[in-house]
Amino acid sequence: MGVVIKLTLSCLMAMESVDALDEEDWWLEPEEREARRRGGKRKNEEGVTSKKKRRKISEMIKLLKPESINDLHTTNRQLNELSTKLQSQLKTLNEKPLSLKKKYFVSYKIEEEEEKREGKERVSLELGPYLSNVCPMLISWCKEGVVSNGSPYVIVLTSSAERASHLKRQLVSSHKDISVIKLCAKHSKIEDQAAYLSSHVTHIAVGTPNRFHRLVMDDKLSMDNARLLIVDWYWRDKKLKQFYDIPEVWNDFSIFYMKTLNELVNKKQCMIGLL
Repeated sequence: MGVVIKLTLSCLMAMESVDALDEEDWWLEPEEREARRRGGKRKNEEGVTSKKKRRKISEMIKLLKPESINDLHTTNRQLNELSTKLQSQLKTLNEKPLSLKKKYFVSYKIEEEEEKREGKERVSLELGPYLSNVCPMLISWCKEGVVSNGSPYVIVLTSSAERASHLKRQLVSSHKDISVIKLCAKHSKIEDQAAYLSSHVTHIAVGTPNRFHRLVMDDKLSMDNARLLIVDWYWRDKKLKQFYDIPEVWNDFSIFYMKTLNELVNKKQCMIGLL
């Protein structure tokens, strides 16, 4: 009996190690996977044993299913993706389901020349041109609208401080007359951000969901003028993770959306766009 139990445990451990290997090394060629199972080495054409070579991030991205800008930025696609993942997270948090509708989303209007140039390759859109495309009235809002301190027109949510810095640089270079602030836990204290918001006009705020939620709850950031919510949805970090693949970020976003943004969207005050 003891021998049978030991054999069974050995088989289970072997199966787990194979499953872990398959999940971890999905990017390897079949022969490279087999070589790693045999000891992590394989022979080249000359018969010399050599270590396996890891793929670069750029090479792994090419293995992803190619999708065009048109495919990624249709209102139906955005509605289905955000609604499915958001409802699942709210269920985990024991919250009531939310009703998202197609009319709540902005649509990216791709130009004919851009579609020909892009072909079938996955393309990461720049935030500046994207905003000009989905929200051509942005400049008018900033120049002619009701301007108040600490109440931005556009909210841009992303997964990290580094990515937020990059998006801010994109906006500053393409929209020089617009005020942009970065709101993240890294690089700046929340007290300094609150002080800046109270004394400066801000047209666009870029940052992470947790910092936005804290500032709103502390009445340091107002959503009264919010007209557009942009979620940095399709961008991937160095580990190829998207916005919703990072548990703490996705959890913070779900809470922020439920507590603050959902009401604005339902009242049609604020539209949604997935970058």
